[in-house]
Amino acid sequence: MDNTFDDPTKAVLKPRVDGESIKVAETVLRRRDRNIEEKGRRAARIARQKKIRGTLKTRKIINPAKLVKLSKKRATDRKRIKNIWNKKKSKVSHFGKVLMVQRNRRPGGSSETKAMLRSLRIMTFGSTVFLPNTVETLDKLKVVRPFVTWGNPCFEVVDDILHKTAAIQHGQKTVKLTDNSLIEEHLADCGMFCVEDLVNEIFSAGPNFDKVTERLRPIQLGDYTTRQSEGFLREEKIEFGDIRFKINDRIREFLGDKKPKLTEEEEAARLAAKEEAKKLRAPTTAEKRKRKKEKRKLAKLNKENAKEVKKNEQKPESTEPVVEVVEKKKNKKNKK
Repeated sequence: MDNTFDDPTKAVLKPRVDGESIKVAETVLRRRDRNIEEKGRRAARIARQKKIRGTLKTRKIINPAKLVKLSKKRATDRKRIKNIWNKKKSKVSHFGKVLMVQRNRRPGGSSETKAMLRSLRIMTFGSTVFLPNTVETLDKLKVVRPFVTWGNPCFEVVDDILHKTAAIQHGQKTVKLTDNSLIEEHLADCGMFCVEDLVNEIFSAGPNFDKVTERLRPIQLGDYTTRQSEGFLREEKIEFGDIRFKINDRIREFLGDKKPKLTEEEEAARLAAKEEAKKLRAPTTAEKRKRKKEKRKLAKLNKENAKEVKKNEQKPESTEPVVEVVEKKKNKKNKK
């Protein structure tokens, strides 16, 4: 069999009229071989360039206007840190024993804030860590407040995020804790033998909480919500500070899980249960202040009403008819 069609790069020579013999000149054959050799050399050159490009470190050119903007941000951030300690002391909320802290996409920050972010292991945008709900951690979060969001996660969110994205740093490799055998291998000395143990330890901030969180890698959730990933848009407003229970919905959006919509009956039952729970639990400081303000307002209104009643009682009622009073006034004017 003729192997003329083996190489697709070679030109296929055909006679002008079917049945005639092909007159192939030596120059045509030489040109064809030369083209094949050139293609091979070009492919080898491109492969070499790709290898070199991967090893080279290129320098990014930054716009001078951007540098000025960042320097101004650093200056304002230093002023903010100076005034932090003049504000009220941080108080621990009673909503949970653990805090979920996520780095937002705000750039900049002074050297103090960057050092604090490095110590909390949340330098990259979207990285998330678990921290104990104590006064010390709240004081640390005060320093980096514009650059992070935090809140009180529920058990479902902690369970979901650890089942999906839990990973550990083993030497230079990152090992995803997808199996209970891996958890037992890497965290057995901390008393962790399965994912459920890990979830309970983190959510309840147990005795081995610090050891476990140090070994776990910061969870990288990205910088897009479900709305943004569809349209490739960034958030219009950068959220920061303590957002309490809103952190659950935020993390669900990053994980791609949406909260199921409740029916009207279920929503009414949920609100009723919430009100009953409010009545049972002790009032917070904010609620106490609100009640005191309402009491003061009521007392003020009662005093004003009492004064008006007294004034009305002290005024003597005029026994003279109205016509006589008008006539007296007219007489006075005429005398003048």
